[in-house]
Amino acid sequence: MDREKEILIKAIEKIRETIAIEVDFLPNTQNNLRYDGMINFKYGDMEWEFFIEIKRHVNEANIGVLIKNFQNNLDKLIIVTEYIFPNIAADFREKGIQYID
Repeated sequence: MDREKEILIKAIEKIRETIAIEVDFLPNTQNNLRYDGMINFKYGDMEWEFFIEIKRHVNEANIGVLIKNFQNNLDKLIIVTEYIFPNIAADFREKGIQYID
């Protein structure tokens, strides 16, 4: 199993342990798109869908690319990673970018 898939599985398990919500991941099967898949959250009759981008590491070098790729959909993006440095996390919060680490 590749490392990004392990990161995603761990994140989904943590969400399910923390809150009673259904979580489904739909991988991107079209290689020309700029996201890894879609993640759906369902709670009762409410449902939310987000683009998901899985990164082993988030750093200054790849933040710009992520923001550019999703500039029109930042509110619909969740970045899943092993760890986000506090300064980057603060920047994400300021820009309204959601993340799971």
